[in-house]
Amino acid sequence: MNGAGASILSPRRHRARSGGLPSEEGAITFLPSWLNLDSLSIIRLAALIISLTIAVYLLTLPRKSVATMFLSAIFWGSFLFNAASFFEFAGPFYWQPRTIKNVLVLLVEDIGPALAVLSALLFAYHFPRFRHEERREFRVVLTSAVVLNAAVLGLNLYNFFVLQWRFSDTHLWNTYWLVFYASLLVQMVVAIFLLFRKAGRLSRRGHRSFLSRIVRPQGRDAEAARSLGAILLLPILAAGSALAMTYSFLPFSLATYLTWLGLLLFHFLFVVTYMNYGSDPMTLQVKVLGVVLVVILGTLGLVALFVGENSVADYRHPSPPPAPSSILFTPNALGSYDIERVPDAYDAELGPRLEMVYGRPSVAALEFDFPFFAVGYRTIHILNGPLIYLGERAPENGWGGYNPQPSIAPLIMNLDPTRGGGIHLKSRPDSVTVTWFRLPELNAENRNTIQLVLRADGRITMTLEELSPSSPPSIEQLYNYAAASTTGGNPAPGGTPAPFPPRLTGVHPGGRSVPLRPISFTRDLPWRGAGTAVIFESLEADFARFLGKRIGVLAVLTIVASIAVLLLIPLLLQTTLFAPLRLLAGAMRRVEEGHLDAAVRVRSFDEIGSLARSFNRMVDAMSRAESSFRALAEDARDGIIVFAGGKAVYANRRAADMTARAVSDLTSTQFDTLFRSATLPPYGVYPDAPIEAVLVSAHGALLPVELVYSRTLWQGGPAVATLIRDITQRKREEETAQRQQQRLMRMDKLTSLGVLAASLAHEINVPNQVIQTNASILARGSPEVEAILESSAEATGRFLIAGLEVSEFSRRLPQLLSAIRRSSSLIDGVIQDLRSFSSESPRGEAELLDVNVAVRDAVDLVATYVKRSTDRFSMDLQPGLPRVRGSATRLEQVFINLILNSCQSLANRDQAVTVSSRNGTTTSTLCVIVHDEGAGIPPEILPRVREQFFTTREDRGGVGLGLFVSQEIIAAHRGTLELSSRPGVGTDAIVTLPAEGAS
Repeated sequence: MNGAGASILSPRRHRARSGGLPSEEGAITFLPSWLNLDSLSIIRLAALIISLTIAVYLLTLPRKSVATMFLSAIFWGSFLFNAASFFEFAGPFYWQPRTIKNVLVLLVEDIGPALAVLSALLFAYHFPRFRHEERREFRVVLTSAVVLNAAVLGLNLYNFFVLQWRFSDTHLWNTYWLVFYASLLVQMVVAIFLLFRKAGRLSRRGHRSFLSRIVRPQGRDAEAARSLGAILLLPILAAGSALAMTYSFLPFSLATYLTWLGLLLFHFLFVVTYMNYGSDPMTLQVKVLGVVLVVILGTLGLVALFVGENSVADYRHPSPPPAPSSILFTPNALGSYDIERVPDAYDAELGPRLEMVYGRPSVAALEFDFPFFAVGYRTIHILNGPLIYLGERAPENGWGGYNPQPSIAPLIMNLDPTRGGGIHLKSRPDSVTVTWFRLPELNAENRNTIQLVLRADGRITMTLEELSPSSPPSIEQLYNYAAASTTGGNPAPGGTPAPFPPRLTGVHPGGRSVPLRPISFTRDLPWRGAGTAVIFESLEADFARFLGKRIGVLAVLTIVASIAVLLLIPLLLQTTLFAPLRLLAGAMRRVEEGHLDAAVRVRSFDEIGSLARSFNRMVDAMSRAESSFRALAEDARDGIIVFAGGKAVYANRRAADMTARAVSDLTSTQFDTLFRSATLPPYGVYPDAPIEAVLVSAHGALLPVELVYSRTLWQGGPAVATLIRDITQRKREEETAQRQQQRLMRMDKLTSLGVLAASLAHEINVPNQVIQTNASILARGSPEVEAILESSAEATGRFLIAGLEVSEFSRRLPQLLSAIRRSSSLIDGVIQDLRSFSSESPRGEAELLDVNVAVRDAVDLVATYVKRSTDRFSMDLQPGLPRVRGSATRLEQVFINLILNSCQSLANRDQAVTVSSRNGTTTSTLCVIVHDEGAGIPPEILPRVREQFFTTREDRGGVGLGLFVSQEIIAAHRGTLELSSRPGVGTDAIVTLPAEGAS
């Protein structure tokens, strides 16, 4: 939620305990001397300005919803945290833990995020509107959040003001931060859940599950809630990157980039998304400023981080501590020390080796009272620093804690006694020698020997005998200022000690308000001190100043860019954009009132000036058009009636003729008495599309018309111009087209019938031939059958056959056989007709024909259907093509089928159909191509579309014979029919025919 960046978890925790770098001079001369800048400080500065700008501009909106107010509060909380974080790290506060600045920083760094997440919860409930059925849940969640934040703040007060300030007790430190970030995470997750739930509830349900409504919401409010909830995941991901860095799962640079990328994307996307979806009126100025500021500052922040990381390799310390060398501290009469460099005083007799546990000091008793700044001490605490504390009790780190301990640091660096070398102690009655012998740095393979001698007379000798520190320091090391690392503690729960380069040499008398005396032990010796003071050299300060010089320019650029965006861009927009737009808006209002003399003064030649010139030309054209309107309207072929308040105030002559009324009578007629239609909306509702209605004339005659509405002004007042078009002829054409379509459908059915007829003729012909043969045999034998029947009747006495007397049956038998033969002959004639109808050869005599003529004839036959299907039909017929031999009628049938198929595949009238002809791939062929931009044919059914009775338009009357018949006709002409299709793109049907003379 905030712009804390890499300080979210790790560096801030340690900086508060150990302080920052002292500064002898500013990072760059034109910035304040206390402003020690680094790359992360630039990003914090950018996030601070972004948060403040967004919060302020949200409050400047003319009308603000409750959700907008809570959105502004989110960024106010982010601004507070970013401000506290920036000022905490911007300047040093060594050994000054009780300053007002430090108190405010600790409080604001808790209050800012708490305000942000609490506002996020309130925003989630109120965007886009508050649901009253959630009132009880809202009260419970809000109360719980307030109590949780108050408890965390109370824990901070107890941890900081009671435990640490009064008792130097830091055991609650890690627990507090864990509770703090866990509370923020819980509240953020709840806000995300509320927004996702609202997206599901606001989405149109249908038959979809709740999860699918969240993933793919339907509706503007649902999409907005889902998008904002998803964007709130970015701060969580940023915090996750910081946690991964703290627990050593990600390297410092990668984690820092990911953290700041997530936070900057959140700042940008959350506001832009809300501007796009929110119901509050967002001015163009707010949108432009918000987007420009986020982009500029976010880019500068990331550039600063990149520059800082890449500046490390260029750093060289101006005066590294020499080795071997010895420095002698001699007490003087002014209560301080005289410091000088002396010959190498290294004592090779080291004494016993101490058993050290990393992170825990070893306590040693002195055999004498060691005077340190006029106070005697008999106990020292030896750390792996190398560093010693003086006194019976060491409650806190002496270099920056809340109760600074008297301490002496020959050269603080993170040495590891567990990986070689050792810490030795040699105690004598008049002196004690502590030697850190050949110790490696943490996470490095080197050797460092440093010796400290304390004498009974108060003299101190520091000897740097062997040094091989890892260098140059990195930005990550620069942020590991932790006294915890110095004493061996872990910089984070579950983490490992943090390495850092040599950082400090000096003496600390103890106490909270001791003045600082920074010197250089390589450039300023000999040196004489006066009074009790902290005398030290910060070796890191040079690197901080070096980095500040590199980054300081970007800091100034950040501030300048922010001022330019906040001040200059609004001024520029005001003079070059908004003022001319206001003039244009005023002129437009005058035109709306009917004043066509309005004009705008053109002051520039940019887009706004071009718009003003276009407006002036438009008004001038409107004025000329108004002056000639009546002349044009009177000669119009369509009727024009202007209605104001439901009553006609103007009508042209054509309208009077159509209504059979005089113009004077027509201009006082009500709208409802002129038109009738079941679908006609009432007056005052003006659809965009034309409306068909019936015009009632003065004689009661009904005339089909089409009405087109257009809003206009009449004598300064709003009116509606109604264009009345007589569509009697169009209705006739539609009926003709409908009949033609029915004829085409019948042709398709006849084609299908022909295929069926061929099969049927074959099946009927076989039994019919049997009938004819048997009937002939029976006819030849009928006289003999008659004689046999009569003889059999006389012999048996049976005189009835099939209910007839034998004589009658014998008499009718030839007639029955003759009827059978005649009927069979009729069937045979029908079969011949069916065969002729279904003949596969082209009907009519083959002739030499021009394919382009056949194409045009086919297009003429389906012209009406084409016009109803597309506005983009075209023909591209190549002239001079060779002729083909065949049946023009059959080829027309092919082209008709292909054109109709293309028209039926179109989804709207903007899709095109093109018929073209050209020479083939060889000189002996030519091609006719029907191309459409329709739905296309899926690959899985493309091989089947030419099968008999295969159709995808069965619900629209298709029988699946068009392409089959077309292919048969083309094959009879020794040609080919190829189909090429891409779903969603269109289909090409390519007819290839042999030219005359081809084999």
